[in-house]
Amino acid sequence: MNSKLAFCILFSLVCYQAVSQDLGSLKKEKWVKFSGGVSATANFYNMQGIEPRRVPFSWITTGNVTATIKGVSLPFYFTYSEQERSIRQPFNQFGVSPTYKWMKFHLGYRNVSFSKYVLDGHIFLGGGAEINPGKLRLGFVYGRFLKGINEDTSKSIVLSTTQFPFAAYDRYGYGIKLGVGTELNYFDLVYFKAKDRVKSNQPLPKTQYTQPAENAVLGFKSKFTFFKNHLIFNLDGGISLLTRNILSDSILMGNETVKKFDFIITPNLSTTINYAGQTSLDFKSKFFGTGIKYERVMPDYRSMGIYYMQTDLERQTVNANFNLLKNRILVTGSAGLEHDNLAHKKEAETRRKIYSANVNINPKPIYGLMLQYMNYGLTQFKGVKSISDTTRLNQVTSGFVVIPRYTLIKKNGVHNFIIAYTNQTLNDKNLFNSQNFNFTVENINASYSGSLQKPEISMDASIFNTKSTYSIGNTVNTGLSAGVGKAYLKKKLNTNGSVTFSYNQFNGKTDGNTLQMRLAANYLIKKKQRLNANLNYTINKAKNNVVSKSFNELQAFIMYSITF
Repeated sequence: MNSKLAFCILFSLVCYQAVSQDLGSLKKEKWVKFSGGVSATANFYNMQGIEPRRVPFSWITTGNVTATIKGVSLPFYFTYSEQERSIRQPFNQFGVSPTYKWMKFHLGYRNVSFSKYVLDGHIFLGGGAEINPGKLRLGFVYGRFLKGINEDTSKSIVLSTTQFPFAAYDRYGYGIKLGVGTELNYFDLVYFKAKDRVKSNQPLPKTQYTQPAENAVLGFKSKFTFFKNHLIFNLDGGISLLTRNILSDSILMGNETVKKFDFIITPNLSTTINYAGQTSLDFKSKFFGTGIKYERVMPDYRSMGIYYMQTDLERQTVNANFNLLKNRILVTGSAGLEHDNLAHKKEAETRRKIYSANVNINPKPIYGLMLQYMNYGLTQFKGVKSISDTTRLNQVTSGFVVIPRYTLIKKNGVHNFIIAYTNQTLNDKNLFNSQNFNFTVENINASYSGSLQKPEISMDASIFNTKSTYSIGNTVNTGLSAGVGKAYLKKKLNTNGSVTFSYNQFNGKTDGNTLQMRLAANYLIKKKQRLNANLNYTINKAKNNVVSKSFNELQAFIMYSITF
């Protein structure tokens, strides 16, 4: 703890000296300026016929306000909503990150990103600073990363986690970044340490057994550019020591306790070490670009400074893009391979192949054609055990998109015409299960959108047909939609509405229809104050309950916002 305190004092002295050297320039700045915005939204909901998908009423207030005092920016962010019924407490977080030249400070609920594998976007309650004088890159944060919650012994663990919170310990941690360089060329060392606090007045959870843990992660992040920024090299990685249960038995060697990592973390029988990282090399020019990327994340890799990360994977990808005829033809493509079971302990290894390509042809600004193709393959192979042919995964998902477009420009308005065709297929190559999992979805949509100057009005219309084929049969949705928008009161009031009707079929027989209606309005109260309202109403009539059920659904909201 003494080393952390000394670092904080040194950091504060550096920041203080830096500020004192620039006080003379503050005379030119205004004393106080405010900018940002605040909004308040009320949501209404009603469902008849099936279980509701949302609560009947909810509200939320958000704000993003920056106070500038003599040139020093103090941005404030807050979110406040009604009492959450599942968490049993209001969700409210307040934080500020003032900045001045190359200094940035954090106070309250904040999140920072030092490295993808060490500390990346995790919200904490505390403080910190980031300073970048010249080519020096320094950062430090400290705070509470998880709030302790006592176990509710009146609840059963089999209940949904959305009905009550799981027990948790207070988790405190800190992160340090030491680096050198600029945004184009730099190297950073990053360290993060966090530990759960087991309080004497907090009983250990029994039903919801939550283990107090400890974590230390050392990482690095770098970027280097060459040949006038045409060649870019990135490297990011981390090594994590994780003790899953600090109350677990110590590691004994003979009659002595192993203390190999005592200066970083207290090791015991639940302590593991893992690593993760990625590297990439990209080349960019005016007419051509390509890149390769490699990533490897070991099983059970974890950092308490990250919410979630996909682990147990090795991935290689390559991409390329080029343009021809002065950007009239743009082509992009990528290919990738991925697999798990890096520790060779799983019963089966899963391998993925991913390919995609995109072509944009634009001979003239008024017309063009877009083509897309995607192919994703997933196959299982033998791990520590043999795999039964009846359960082996061997699937390929492919799809393509064709979208021609045309724009008609007239003196009184602009008219756009688009036809979009999409096709997506899942091909299950398992001979025992293919008849149950194969499916194909085809969709064709012909749409029009346009606007007129006199009268000032916007319009849109479309005709669509979607056919889905599954093992239980096929569904067809055919319909049309139309919408119109118009401004009133010298454009202070903007309104629009739309209607969509679809006719549904199941295995060639009528399966009802769906009617969707939407109304929206946006009113400018004053120069920086707005009132928005939105109403959506859906009537679904079904004859076959296999696909859907009959219901009426109403969704509406009203929002007031002010900017300054």
